Amino acid sequence: MSKLFNRYAAEVIPSKAPRTQKDNTKELKKLRSVFGEMHPSELSTMHCQQYLDVRGRSSKTQANHEIALLSHIFRKAMQWGIVDRNPVKGVEKHKIVARDRYVEDWELDEFLSVATPFIRAWVEVKLMTGLAKAICWPCL
Repeated sequence: MSKLFNRYAAEVIPSKAPRTQKDNTKELKKLRSVFGEMHPSELSTMHCQQYLDVRGRSSKTQANHEIALLSHIFRKAMQWGIVDRNPVKGVEKHKIVARDRYVEDWELDEFLSVATPFIRAWVEVKLMTGLAKAICWPCL
């Protein structure tokens, strides 16, 4: 798996967006620590599910991201002729519950009191136009 991880890191990760590159590199490090010494053909769906379950004890979201990356690595490995199946197929990811709490006016006011002028203006535009929730502050 180590060679497969290296090839993926060299050929696929650089073609992704900068933030995705950073995230994939961290996720790959976690996957490498568990599966690095295995041969790709030895990896089974059971191994992938066990990884997801154990990793999910500390972070269900991260476990889902890491197993999704492993699945993509195996899709590429199939294209490269290294394996003929994706052992991640059939793994049941953790269900993540979306937040259902809205920010109250006083919380927004408190935040805006310490925000930079740019962020204050951006929040105003967001409030006036109803921009998608997917746009996040750290992404700016």
